[in-house]
Amino acid sequence: PAEEPEPSGPPSTREAVKQRIEELFQLCKEGEYDEAAGYIVYRGEDDLEKWKTVYDYSTEEGQKATHGLCNRVNAYLSAADSYSFEEFETEEEGEGLWLVWEVIFLKGVERQVVYFAFLEVEGVFALGDID
Repeated sequence: PAEEPEPSGPPSTREAVKQRIEELFQLCKEGEYDEAAGYIVYRGEDDLEKWKTVYDYSTEEGQKATHGLCNRVNAYLSAADSYSFEEFETEEEGEGLWLVWEVIFLKGVERQVVYFAFLEVEGVFALGDID
């Protein structure tokens, strides 16, 4: 039988956000904080930049935000044996269109449900919130 051709073109939004989450997980695990900052929506004091750009790791604010978020991500990863992507949803809010993946972290029979919410800023999907 003939092999299925590889899909051409860019990945779907759903797949692109999933890929960004996987990349962010890897960057946090490896301590690549300077690169991870580019995956996180700016939520600082500057109202002109808030929700519209990503963190700048060269600033103290960017370093604090990135380390805090990566510590959270690493806590989920280290407490689990595995994780899986469950549901993908979109939701329009004041900041823009939120792209939300429900991720289940598994440890034996324990399940921890975490929502990773992304926004598109500066042409990239960046993490805006973890619930």
